Amino acid sequence: MKRLMLFVALFVTVGALAACRPIVPSGALSEEAALTLNLDEGAVATVTATSLRVRAAPSETAEVVAGVREGEQYRVIGRSSDGQWVQLAVARAQSGTGWVSANFVTVEGDITDTVVTEVPAAEATAVQEEAATEAAGEEAGAELVELTAPEPGFAVVNTEGVRLRVRAVPSTDAEIVGYVYRGETFPVEEVSADGTWVKIGGDAATENPDGGWVAAEFVIIGE
Repeated sequence: MKRLMLFVALFVTVGALAACRPIVPSGALSEEAALTLNLDEGAVATVTATSLRVRAAPSETAEVVAGVREGEQYRVIGRSSDGQWVQLAVARAQSGTGWVSANFVTVEGDITDTVVTEVPAAEATAVQEEAATEAAGEEAGAELVELTAPEPGFAVVNTEGVRLRVRAVPSTDAEIVGYVYRGETFPVEEVSADGTWVKIGGDAATENPDGGWVAAEFVIIGE
C-alpha cells in the first residue's frame, strides 16, 4: 500500500511539473533561439528596417508573402546576382522562404556558397533607385524625427530616412505626384486590398498637395 501511494504521489508531481512547461510545436524555435542563430550553420540576416516586406521573388513587383520586423534574425539561403536581394528562411511565409531587399538587413557569416538567382539588369536598376529614395530616403544619415502615434483615420510618415514618394496609383511603376517626409501626418482615404499601399489626402502646404498612394510599410496608421 505504501508503495502504491508513493507511486501515485510521484505521478502527480511529474504531471504538475510538465503542465508548467510551455508547449513548443515540433520543429519550432523559441523566441530566444530565433534571435541567437548559430553562425556555424550559415549566414544570418538581421532586419534593420522598422518593418520589411518579404516577397516571393527578388523583385519589387513580386507577391508579398510575409512581413518581418526590426531586430528579427533569419537564416540566409540565397542571394540575387545583382546583390540587391537576399533569400531568407521565413517559417511564416507559405513556402517557408522569401526575398528581402539587402539594403535593410545586415548579414553576418559567409554567403559565398548560397544559391545565386539571376536578376535582369533593368530590374536591378529599378530596385536600387527605389531603395535609395522610397525607403531609406535621399538624405542618408539624417537624424530621425521622434514619432508619436497619430489619431484614428490619420497616418504619420515613418521612413527610415527622410523622403517618401507619393504615387498616382498603388504601384512602384506609377507616376510620382508628390513627396512626403518623416513625421508628416495625413488623413487616410483608402487602403489597397492587399494592405501594401495606403492612399493619403493632400495638404497644399506640403510637397503632397493633392494626395496619392504610399507604401504601407512606411506609415503608421492611427487606431
